[in-house]
Amino acid sequence: MRPVDLDFVRGLRAREARDASGLYAVEGVRFLIAAADAGASIERVVVCEALLGSAVGQMIVRRSRKRGVPVLKVGEQAFAGVARLTEGTGRGVVAVVRQRWRRPERIGGDDLWLAVEGARSPGNVGTLLRTCLAVGARGVFALGDVDLHDPGCVRATMGALPALELARVSHAELTALARRSGARIVGTSPSATSDFRRAAYEAPTIVAVGSERKGLSDKLARACDVLVSIPMRGTIDSLNLAVAGSLVLYEAFGQRAHQIGMGVHGRRDSQSF
Repeated sequence: MRPVDLDFVRGLRAREARDASGLYAVEGVRFLIAAADAGASIERVVVCEALLGSAVGQMIVRRSRKRGVPVLKVGEQAFAGVARLTEGTGRGVVAVVRQRWRRPERIGGDDLWLAVEGARSPGNVGTLLRTCLAVGARGVFALGDVDLHDPGCVRATMGALPALELARVSHAELTALARRSGARIVGTSPSATSDFRRAAYEAPTIVAVGSERKGLSDKLARACDVLVSIPMRGTIDSLNLAVAGSLVLYEAFGQRAHQIGMGVHGRRDSQSF
């Protein structure tokens, strides 16, 4: 591993640097713990001991150093040059983490995946990834130029990113994978006539969402087995992307939990809901 270079860590804010290196940065104790718990490859750590008050965070930094991970201790002024989190608890550490991309050959019989195409808001994408982990989704397919490692996206995941499987696929690859796995692609569209609550999600399912402004591309919409919409009243004609996608993911979660007799908290329950 290379020594810790503050300019390099700071440069990971740019997508070009992330794409070229295959690395991204996480900041804060919560995100460091999530990366460590998920078995992510932590490549380098920058720590400001004056700000790192968490005993757990300090322990993970020590363990990283014992495993041979380069750790650079800096003062508050130098740390401010690489940090984005300026308030609250859990500050004082920035870790450089290896991106983990997979290429699944099949979708499992119980799998739930999210496919994101063309979304521009890092906050929306990160919130959707956080929802994926909450509903037990296996992972996320990134189509087009979606950036799952943008600092704003990473922050919005609240630590969910390292625990999810990530795959960058083309439209043709996604369609072929779904067909040979017997998976359904359920796409969201405000013009669809099917209520999202009436779709079936018990089979292996890919929930597909598009960009904030244009929705699904024609290519992805044609690949979907069903297009669904979310009923609304009043003058609002669309929902925030993260809200809409999360509603569909939770509908899938609810149907699956009902099918196997589990409560909404993932516990087996004899009562339906």
